[in-house]
Amino acid sequence: MTFARFSLLIIVLLSSKLYADCAAWIPGAALPSTLFIRNIEIENNNVFDTSHEGENTGLHRAANYLHIKTQVVVIRRQLLFEEGEVFDQSLIDETERLLRANRYLKNARIVPARICDDQIDLSVITTDSWTLTPAISFGRSGGVNNSTLEIEEHNLLGYGKSLSIDQFTDSERTENILFYSDSNLLGGRHVLSAELKDNTDGGGFAINTGLPFYQFSNDQAWNLKLSSLTRENVIYERGVPIDSIGKKKKNFASYYAWAKSISPTAVNRYRIGWSYRDEEAFATEASPAIQIPEPTTYSSPFFGWQYISQRFIKKTNLFHVAVTEDILIGDNLDVQLGWINSKWGSTDNLTAFDAVYSRGFQPTSRQLAILTLKIDSYFRNASINQGVFKIRGDWFRFHSRRSRLHVYSIIEAGRNLPIDDQISIGGDSGLRGYPLRYQNGDRKFLLSIENRYFFDWYPLRLVKTGVSAFADFGSAWDSELGSAKILRDVGFGFLFASTRQSTNNILRMDFAFPLDDNNTVDSFQVLIGVQKNF
Repeated sequence: MTFARFSLLIIVLLSSKLYADCAAWIPGAALPSTLFIRNIEIENNNVFDTSHEGENTGLHRAANYLHIKTQVVVIRRQLLFEEGEVFDQSLIDETERLLRANRYLKNARIVPARICDDQIDLSVITTDSWTLTPAISFGRSGGVNNSTLEIEEHNLLGYGKSLSIDQFTDSERTENILFYSDSNLLGGRHVLSAELKDNTDGGGFAINTGLPFYQFSNDQAWNLKLSSLTRENVIYERGVPIDSIGKKKKNFASYYAWAKSISPTAVNRYRIGWSYRDEEAFATEASPAIQIPEPTTYSSPFFGWQYISQRFIKKTNLFHVAVTEDILIGDNLDVQLGWINSKWGSTDNLTAFDAVYSRGFQPTSRQLAILTLKIDSYFRNASINQGVFKIRGDWFRFHSRRSRLHVYSIIEAGRNLPIDDQISIGGDSGLRGYPLRYQNGDRKFLLSIENRYFFDWYPLRLVKTGVSAFADFGSAWDSELGSAKILRDVGFGFLFASTRQSTNNILRMDFAFPLDDNNTVDSFQVLIGVQKNF
């Protein structure tokens, strides 16, 4: 017997012994109560599945050839389990969500491959998105045109890094932005993002780094943020620019956080840190006589607390199109208190109070509601000195696989708001039949009702298409002057969603018809633009 034949015989005998007590897992079959992970197989698929007839054209094959697939090591480093550990379904589910959160992956799922007595083999199956996106786009909202010139790569050389160069132009400014982010710095769990802006009215930078709570059971995290921005803010009245004021802002914040688990699905997280904010206003060439407020500096230690109840559901065509969306419907409460004092270099003595709360409700399989509350405020002697309160409610009714009703409402109230930071409503903020920032003040109400329908037509398996019909109701007003007239509009639109790009952009073309103030606004508005989500 030759050496080659002898070696082949040994391999066959070892393989038969290795898999003698193994059986392929049947989807839906129950798993033994205690299992150990024996082997982890990673199947990283390209953008298009050429075994599918609709994805086996020259275009699809060329895209797969040009695309640099995500490196297997990048996926493996994000797994929350290892070979030899006890199989835990909750970690499997959490890892799937962690992988799907990456823009460069269209989908990710983890399934048992084989059961071998008290051991299990797992298959991690991912599908890449097309991540190189050069684009030139033009949009219009609120009667104002805008344009974007960009090139973005969300999976640089297959290592999960993002690099983009963008130029955005609207009626107020042209922004040139260079952005880089790394969610697995040096192959670990640390994150880093950096942004550089060069605008026609200023510029600035932002840096963010730290170690997040990348896993629900993590017990430590930290973060550091530093930013500076100079720009000119335009002040509107009835959709018309009337003034402008310049602002120079510098911000710094850092914290250390720790966690204590309450149960396998609930955790308390605490953080201590320091924040610094310096803001200075200046007159612009367009408004040299505008009244300039005094510079402000807020420096303070802070304490934060977060409670999370981990309960997720999976949906599609909710806020995005044709991707699996992991929706947190458990309680998520985050509260932070800061003590601003002159002995720390502040220009005032205040207490900062910020809070965010979200909760989802699923009364039936065809309904979903999401409630979000947000408070940003400053107190002096137990009374509000300045702040904003915002509440938003979303309700979805799923008529069928292709049709759904989306109703959302926003109520917003402010106090002592800066002149360039008033609450506004218009064609750029939900009231689609009116010019941008058509009404302003310190109060706002918006109700939007939209029914969306997606077609089965899927050209080249690249773009999902759909239509929508909508009605908007809203108003913004100054509380000291009394409530303003509620404005209404109705309309329809066309939807085009790129399903294979990492941007997940939705191109909308809406035609909105105002029902009020017909003597002062156009009879209809055309809104064309690209948005990240509904």
